[in-house]
Amino acid sequence: MTSDATPRASLELPSVLRAVAGWTRLEVRGRTIGEALEAAFEKTPILRHHMTLESGDLRPHVLCIRNGVVVPREGVRATELADGDEILIHQAISGG
Repeated sequence: MTSDATPRASLELPSVLRAVAGWTRLEVRGRTIGEALEAAFEKTPILRHHMTLESGDLRPHVLCIRNGVVVPREGVRATELADGDEILIHQAISGG
């Protein structure tokens, strides 16, 4: 359970995930990006399938940016958040 002291962050999805989620931007709470993502997955469970592997790590084509800085893939879930942080998700699209 989160408390009022748990940082608030905004999570923004790319257009390809907006259609799946039904929202563009969501306020989430979490001490880490991992907790913030879990909050988003609770609201929109289908996002977990589109964004993460069975291990819980981000899929290779998903990029996480915190306050304009790319978060290294190996540290995404443990990256600490501060109140007001902005998390932007990018998803590569490929085709032929």
